Amino acid sequence: MGRTEAALANNAHYPHMAKPRLVYISHATELGTVYTRAELQGLSDICTANDLLLMLDGARLGVALTAAISDLTLNDIAELTDIFWIGGTKAGALLGEAIVIPDGQLAHEFAFHIKQRGGGGAGAAYRPRRGPAAIRQQVTVTCRALPD
Repeated sequence: MGRTEAALANNAHYPHMAKPRLVYISHATELGTVYTRAELQGLSDICTANDLLLMLDGARLGVALTAAISDLTLNDIAELTDIFWIGGTKAGALLGEAIVIPDGQLAHEFAFHIKQRGGGGAGAAYRPRRGPAAIRQQVTVTCRALPD
């Protein structure tokens, strides 16, 4: 049993604490850690087995995907995570990030939640799509809005 499974199994404070619902990782991390496809697959499997969502912070995704040790693709990330975003500012963009939710059912009312938290711009243009081809299309549309 790995550390993640042990932490879930030994939840000694149940039901007096929040039930875990999400695993949050950064790719690449602040320290430069880059996940391999096997590592992300392992995390995805643990999350699926324990009814947890896997969210990948892609603020440094450009760095991670182009790292020499990286064997992940954008399609892999879309397949293995529930939510991820493609950061722009840490890669030199003036502003913005693309939030990607591959599962349309999970994205239900996403625009509403964004609007309720003060961000009408991103939520207003959000249209749920499915599959890697649709994600590439969404990313392409988002990137076209960025200055050259």
